[in-house]
Amino acid sequence: MPSGETMRRRLRWLLLGVALLGFSGPVTAETKLSGKVKLDKRFVVNDWFGGEDFSTPIVGMYNLAELKLESWLNSDLQTVVSAQIRFYDVTGVTDLNSMADAQSQFQFEFIPWEIYIKAYGVFFEGLDLSLGKQRIAWGKADRLNPTDNLNPDDFSDIFDFGAKVPSTSAVVGYTFPNDFNLQVVWVPMVRPTLLSRSIDMSSIMGDAGELEARMAQIEAVSTLGINPVVTDFDQHISSPALDLEHSMQAARFSFFLFDFDFSVSYFHGYDDVPVPTTVTLSPGTKSDDLGEMDFPVRADVGAQYMGKHVVGFDMAGEFFGLGIWGEVAVVFPDGVKTRAVANDLLIDYDLTEERISDTPYAQYT
Repeated sequence: MPSGETMRRRLRWLLLGVALLGFSGPVTAETKLSGKVKLDKRFVVNDWFGGEDFSTPIVGMYNLAELKLESWLNSDLQTVVSAQIRFYDVTGVTDLNSMADAQSQFQFEFIPWEIYIKAYGVFFEGLDLSLGKQRIAWGKADRLNPTDNLNPDDFSDIFDFGAKVPSTSAVVGYTFPNDFNLQVVWVPMVRPTLLSRSIDMSSIMGDAGELEARMAQIEAVSTLGINPVVTDFDQHISSPALDLEHSMQAARFSFFLFDFDFSVSYFHGYDDVPVPTTVTLSPGTKSDDLGEMDFPVRADVGAQYMGKHVVGFDMAGEFFGLGIWGEVAVVFPDGVKTRAVANDLLIDYDLTEERISDTPYAQYT
């Protein structure tokens, strides 16, 4: 963990870099600086969580300061740089030594948010190109958008529904003379969901791994009268290869008809939440807490991102003075196999094998 002084020095250099990038154009460049501050305070008004006086969980609460710099180097070229500082009121002090650590007392996170460049009228009028880390919002429904799959979910605050994290991508858009629009997107790599600090995913995956391990060993050891107990747990997530074949692609065609705005879209990529694919079982660490017939087991859980194809449709408009919108997405998951393997335990073969469904399903708002 870097020291407080090191973090402050890095922050100064980052802010200086942002300023230089934003003001590196000609003196005549038009520059816009904007930002926001959101202070978040939450209190439990009754015993919702069933906790004691000193054990109430803090569910994803943080304060936010965001700074955004937009610079037009000319009428056809724009740069956008933004950053977030999330600062927490909740102390990270757990012992006397951490009381002397300013980072534990005043926790914060500096996140480079959007950093991209956009060119208008590339080669000919109507053709636009943007490159960099950017938010690509698809869908016309309010907050919950099943067609919005290009950016991973932001679950930092589990009550901030529909929040997304920008992704490194290339976006080509063309507006036809009749105002029809075609947008093509390429995302070179999958970025996982950003989880809340209040969620202990190792504990959740540990419980899942223990459950899989117990179920897998029933057949193998029940006849021997041995009770398997998971004493050790580990996990790892495998990402798709960083090559063209495993990149993500999407396209959307938008048009107006009868005063309604329609869009048809297609996405080929991955879920941003990994799914378990293997549970490898091996002898675990023996402990005095184990009974005479208890057998210590180590469970190693492997996970990966599942591929999917998504066909989407959305619309928005006004009908007799009443504004209406809606969208639907049909998801075609690739499906994956998940299996439990007994490795040098009592036997050495696949104990169970199940397939996470590849059955298509629909999501709609």
